[in-house]
Parts: sequence; C-alpha cells; structure tokens
Amino acid sequence: MTKPALCLFACLTLSVFTGCGVGDPREVIVGAWGLDVTVVEEAGKKLSEPMAVRMHQMKLEAMRGMRLTLAADGIATMSGAQGNQRGAYTVDKVDGDKVTVTITYEGGRPDMTVFQVHSSDRITMVPGDRTVTLPLIRK
Repeated sequence: MTKPALCLFACLTLSVFTGCGVGDPREVIVGAWGLDVTVVEEAGKKLSEPMAVRMHQMKLEAMRGMRLTLAADGIATMSGAQGNQRGAYTVDKVDGDKVTVTITYEGGRPDMTVFQVHSSDRITMVPGDRTVTLPLIRK
C-alpha cells in the first residue's frame, strides 16, 4: 500500500471511531442555536388558500426568531416571539451522538431534552414532553 493510500485509510478508520471529527457531543451543543425552518418553508409552498398562506407566514416568522443558547457555564436561554427565558441546564447522559440534558428555566419545572449531534453546526432537539423533533442550526 502506498504512503498516501495508507494515510487515507488511517484517517477514514479514525473518523469512523471518533464520530467523523465532530467532537465531544457535550461540547458541540454549547452555543447559540436557531430552528432550521427549511422544512416548514417547503410545506408552505404547497398551500394555496390565502388565509392558510398568511398563517403559515406568521408561524414561519415566529420560528425564525427563536433561539436557544446553551452556555459552557450551564446557563440556558430561550428567546423568541414570546419573550426570553433564562435558566440552568445539566448534562445527564451521553450515549454516542445523543446528549440528554435537563433544562430548568426560572420559575419553571425541569424539562428533559435530548439533543442528537449531526455535525458541529447541526443538531436535532427532542423535548421530553413532546413528540416533535426540532432541527437546529448554529447561529
């Protein structure tokens, strides 16, 4: 095997065992995240009734403004059309590319949330009390 081929083989093997270089999922989730609204935009292209189109546009604008920030010091902030919430989060479990955290906003009850890391700028959020999966992109 030639030296370049050997290096390529070693790099590919290493990337399989290290999650393709994404890094520790606990560290990847730290940062500011916004909803990836491309799926919602695609669904809106199928609407034809003017009232449904308008409602869809309003929902899309509200979603665009939503932001979740997870700071390295354990502070969580959710901001959006309905105001801001601040609280704390703790990492409960890491299982491969999935990170289970508990977020407790001020005056609220603890909520379990699972984040699945797809890349350094794409994660999926599944809030514990919902059946919806929210695609997030780094902001």
